[in-house]
Amino acid sequence: MSQVDEAGAVILVIEDDPPTCEFFQHLLVGEGYVAESVFDGAAGLARMAAGGVDLVLLDVMMPDLDGLEVCKLLRANIRATYVPIIMVTALGGEAQRHAGFAAGGDDYVTKPFSVPDLLDRVHVWVRTRHRLRVAEEELRAAEREIAASRLEGVTLAAREVAGLLGDDLVLAVGALELLETNAAMAAPLRELLQSARASLGTAADHIQQLQRVVRVETRDTPLGPALDLERSAEA
Repeated sequence: MSQVDEAGAVILVIEDDPPTCEFFQHLLVGEGYVAESVFDGAAGLARMAAGGVDLVLLDVMMPDLDGLEVCKLLRANIRATYVPIIMVTALGGEAQRHAGFAAGGDDYVTKPFSVPDLLDRVHVWVRTRHRLRVAEEELRAAEREIAASRLEGVTLAAREVAGLLGDDLVLAVGALELLETNAAMAAPLRELLQSARASLGTAADHIQQLQRVVRVETRDTPLGPALDLERSAEA
């Protein structure tokens, strides 16, 4: 069992040789990780799209879709927290290593490899992934606090504006009521005035409700959290 506190991290092995996959799985499970294997690049892409993977061990030499292409596609399409990729291959030349890093790989292990060296690299990258996730969670929490603070400030300002609008609406409703007393007014115009007065009355009710806001309750919208007037207003 590894001494890091990331035991249980999911490591995906993308390797077309079943015995090698079995070896990796035995090795990783012994270190406290959850090991999954797929035998071609397309299956690896599909598994990564489902999410929940913390590290990828990727073979370079595979039929149909080789490891370099898989790596490029993963980097282009996966938008979640950064997932480290360790490329494992028998191609140890400088040009091959350069190609692996250029494709988006984070580390490069050449077969045959030292088991302790491979595990050290796995531990380092799993810890890195863990730190990234913690940092992202802290950032999201800070963003939520900022949004809540701003929303509370907007609510206080809205309450002040509501008082001013309420005064204006009282005058507008009074003027419409006065116009409706004109006996010579045509029926269509009278109906229009009545409709306008009803709309202003509804607006006045909303403003009074806004003035009774005693707490900030929000609802989710496509643009982010917004004030939920019904839940925020005092009964």
